[in-house]
Amino acid sequence: MAAGFCLVTFVAASASEGMRPDFRAAVQKARECVVLVESRVRAPGGPGPEYVMVNTGFFATGEGHVLTSLLAVSGSTRIRVERAGGDVAQAQLWALDQRSGLALLRTGLEHTVSFEPSKEAPEPGAWVLTACAGRCPEGEADVAVAPGVLSSSQACVKLSGVRWDGLLRVELPPRTGLASGPVLDHGGHLVGVVLGARTPPDASGGGCFALPAKALDPILADLIQGRSRRVGWLGLAVACSPGMEGLTVRGVLSGSPAHAGGVRPGDVLLAMDGDVIRTPGVFEAKVSRMAPGARVELQVLRGQELKTVSVEVGARPLLISSMSPRTRREVSWSGLLSPTGPADFGLYGTDQGLVWELRLENWELRQRIDELEQRLELLEGPGSDR
Repeated sequence: MAAGFCLVTFVAASASEGMRPDFRAAVQKARECVVLVESRVRAPGGPGPEYVMVNTGFFATGEGHVLTSLLAVSGSTRIRVERAGGDVAQAQLWALDQRSGLALLRTGLEHTVSFEPSKEAPEPGAWVLTACAGRCPEGEADVAVAPGVLSSSQACVKLSGVRWDGLLRVELPPRTGLASGPVLDHGGHLVGVVLGARTPPDASGGGCFALPAKALDPILADLIQGRSRRVGWLGLAVACSPGMEGLTVRGVLSGSPAHAGGVRPGDVLLAMDGDVIRTPGVFEAKVSRMAPGARVELQVLRGQELKTVSVEVGARPLLISSMSPRTRREVSWSGLLSPTGPADFGLYGTDQGLVWELRLENWELRQRIDELEQRLELLEGPGSDR
């Protein structure tokens, strides 16, 4: 083990110790590939002190590209990556995939080692390993590994407003900084990448949800080519109404694309571009896959009148991750979660309880999204097709 490298192993309590495979090859591979991503971020809302945010990343190519959490680097004034052996390099945001909440960084490091994908996807019940970057008490970069059991390879879950099907669920306690951490088999091959987690109310147990390596491949291919991808967004909340066709609009975010297009609370959404919509899940999936800037025709029933409302799809103000990065300087975010908030970013509708999560997600991230938009302009440049 290299000098100055700290390795902390956490044992999942949900599986039998006697069944756990030998993970030494995976641990060694994690040491070579996993890096600490450190970004300096200014608190949203105006001038103020910077604080340091640290999160997990790993080399995605042999040319120094690092895959990490978009939440950990958006709005940053400086990004750097640090290997467990002590090598440090400056990094810049190269491209992003908003739906998965993953970002690709470009560094000056060369001849880096990346994970090879697992040849066979593990079956439920198999042991896997997650790796998380952090710092030793002495301040040096380290890698913590945690073995856990794969409980599902077809998990359906909604993470930070995006509905996913076919995720991997790994049974182990979530840790801050684990978002975008790799999930490995016992040989050190990449099984998936952590997108988020769910923690029970009593904070015991819990599970992490990971995007399978096969699903990561096309996303990573786009990122390496510098192609950023955004998530479509209308800014409304819908719910099934027993005994009625379609979905009832229960709330609309003020200033959102749906608001600008004239959608009203109480409208009954029947179809999108001629396709009948019967469940909120189908609605959310269709919207999230639409390209920002495209137009969608919504067929709605308003009272007794059938109307067609044309809405321009926006880019969702959401950085997906339900696992927070760690900070080295505490900054109060309570003002961003104020239920009153600015009048121009409020909700209107008959049942605000159904859209409370929508409000919090977008209000909390509004300032950081503004910074992200500026970064996208620089990333995309004039005439870009990203």
